[in-house]
Amino acid sequence: EPIHALNADQQLAIASTFKLYVLGELVRQVQGGTVSWETPVTITDTLRSMPSGDYAAMPSGQQATARDLAAAMMAHSDNTATDHLIGLLGREQVQGAFAAYGHADPAANEPLLMTRELFAIKMWQTTEWMARYIAAPDAEQLQILTEDIDPMYLNPFGGWGHWNGPTAIEGIEWFASANDLCRAMNAIWAAGQQPGMEPVRDILTGNRGVVADTATWPRAGFKGGYEAGVVNATYVLERTDGRVFFV
Repeated sequence: EPIHALNADQQLAIASTFKLYVLGELVRQVQGGTVSWETPVTITDTLRSMPSGDYAAMPSGQQATARDLAAAMMAHSDNTATDHLIGLLGREQVQGAFAAYGHADPAANEPLLMTRELFAIKMWQTTEWMARYIAAPDAEQLQILTEDIDPMYLNPFGGWGHWNGPTAIEGIEWFASANDLCRAMNAIWAAGQQPGMEPVRDILTGNRGVVADTATWPRAGFKGGYEAGVVNATYVLERTDGRVFFV
């Protein structure tokens, strides 16, 4: 039930807040029995992304559980953990989570970008390349990602290339509205009530953001998205009286 809203249906770039939908797809697949919280995932260079997050520096061959990756993705916005989760769940399946969680324009996020792909594009591709990519239809964009971007190796400690300001934020990004994000956070939070889904709320509250008042808000969860030219902050807040807010 909306309390306050301003331009709440406007689709905007959200940067790392798209990871809510990755978590949402993990929730759906755990519910469906396709994966479990303890499903092991092997770290590989082909899914290595840039910081933030410690998994960028984890040696290839080491393993982490799906729950570990999700916790790092939400608490530290770990990009390498995110891409390994997408690899486990499937790009098309995570792409489908936007519609499943009530996104008003899920096609705006097709084909779904992995974090390493967005970094590789904005760090190393030319303005002309980006313009061609944006103008291409979805199927061609996916082919371009597969052929031009996915073979690139990212060095997490090798600098940020020529990415030094807002870059293609209206075309090479992830998009949602305030209403979309509140709906998604609400649905994921509600899933935590179901048997076997207890980790969901712990994962969602792994980062409290700027909510320091634990007396009024005993549980708070935050997912931010920050990129040059892009700022998003999406919260779940549980008050001492048990009322829950999504902001």
